[in-house]
Amino acid sequence: VYEIEATYELVCMNQDALVDFFINLPADSCREIYACLQDEAQEIDLSNVNSPWHQIKHVYESRFDSTKYLETCRSHLDHNWRYGRPLIDDPLNRNEFQEAEQWLAKTFSSLLERKRKAKWYPESTLLTDQMDYYMEDGHEEIADLLLVWSKVSLKLGNSQRRAAAQFQGAIFRLPEDC
Repeated sequence: VYEIEATYELVCMNQDALVDFFINLPADSCREIYACLQDEAQEIDLSNVNSPWHQIKHVYESRFDSTKYLETCRSHLDHNWRYGRPLIDDPLNRNEFQEAEQWLAKTFSSLLERKRKAKWYPESTLLTDQMDYYMEDGHEEIADLLLVWSKVSLKLGNSQRRAAAQFQGAIFRLPEDC
């Protein structure tokens, strides 16, 4: 499939269908393809987060190599905030709430594209005012992350941040009601 895509300039495959096809193959086939994608001799650029091949490899990592999966999430979080959720869930599963909060802050910094600036916290400013653009999708994911932040803040004994995260989640989920 990669050779067809690379060889024929007039052939353009639907990326979503391509990813769906490969991730829905039988487990043995997925494991074999994952092994091929790990081969350094491959010509495929797996560092491009928009590439369907990167997406396929990332899904396979989540199935077959959780350490590599989290490593990929860490390395690409600055470029896409959606890589943050697994990094947040991992310490939560280990009851490491301080670490989870650090990943929450980094995830929201990525969302707000603040790579080198101060981190955003729920009690600082309204998240909706900090957004540089309108997002068509992802509202529920962000609202859910704010709810997670509220729960993490409760575990860390930070009642002000907990209340602010709950409030931010409500505003973000239903801005027209505010």
